[in-house]
Amino acid sequence: MSTTENHEDMRAALQEVERSHQLIRESVHYASRIQRSLQPDQRELIGMMRDHFIIWQPKDIVGGDLYWFKPDRTGYMLALFDCTGHGVPGALMTMISVGALEQAFQSTNNPARLTRLTHQHIKTALKQDLPQGESDDGLEMGLCLVEPHRNRLTFCGSRQDLWIIRDGALEMIKGDKAGVGYRRFALNHSYTNHTIKLIPGARYYLFTDGFTDQVGGDKGRGFGKKRLSELLLCGAHLPLARQSEQILQAYEAYQGDHQRRDDLSMIGFQPL
Repeated sequence: MSTTENHEDMRAALQEVERSHQLIRESVHYASRIQRSLQPDQRELIGMMRDHFIIWQPKDIVGGDLYWFKPDRTGYMLALFDCTGHGVPGALMTMISVGALEQAFQSTNNPARLTRLTHQHIKTALKQDLPQGESDDGLEMGLCLVEPHRNRLTFCGSRQDLWIIRDGALEMIKGDKAGVGYRRFALNHSYTNHTIKLIPGARYYLFTDGFTDQVGGDKGRGFGKKRLSELLLCGAHLPLARQSEQILQAYEAYQGDHQRRDDLSMIGFQPL
C-alpha cells in the first residue's frame, strides 16, 4: 500500500471518529434539554416565596443533581437531590428520582413519608430488593414542606442538612444518615421529620456536596462547611440573587485551576 493510500485511510478514520464524537455531543446536549425541562418553572417559585436563588451547575453537560418544586394545598414542597455519579449516569438517576418523587407525591405531602415512598419506588425500580439486582445506586435529598399560613416548615433530610440563617447566626438541622435507594438500606426504612417555626427574615439553604468537597486554595484542600458557613453569613444582608453571585465568585476563586469535582447545586429561599 502506498503512502498516499495510508494517508487517505488515516484521514477517513479520523473523519469517522469525528462524526462519532459529533453524534455523541449532539445526543448529550439534547439530553441536557430534556433534563432542564424537568426543572420547575421559576415563575412558580417567585409567586410563592418572598425571595430565593437557585444555583444549578452540572459538572458535565448533564448531571446528577436536580431540584424539585410542587405547590401544595397548604403551601409548597421543595427538594434538592444529589444522585449517584454525574454526567450521563447521574442524569439517568435524576430521571428515575423525579419519577419516584412524583409518584410518591400522589400519596402524601408528609416529607418523611414522601422520602420513604420515594426510597421504596427507587429500590423496586432498580431491583435492589432482589438478590439478582445489579444496581447499588440512589441519592441524597433534602425535602421541605413550607406552610407560610401555618407559619411552619417541615424538613426531612437523607444525608443532607438544612441550614438556617437568622439574627446573624447559622443553625443546622441535620438530616438522617441513610440515603434514598441503595441496597444496604431496608425497603421499609423510615426517615425523620423536623418541624420548625418560620421566622420573618430567616433564610434557608439546601446544597449538595459539590460545594464542600471542591478542592482548591493554596493547599489543595476541600472548600469545607466552615468556609461555606462563613460565606453565607457574610452575605446574609444581601438580596438572595446577589448573594448567589457572591457565593459563586468565592467558589470559583477558591477552585482556581483545580478541576471541578462534582455537580454544584444550592437553593436559598426566604418564605416570609
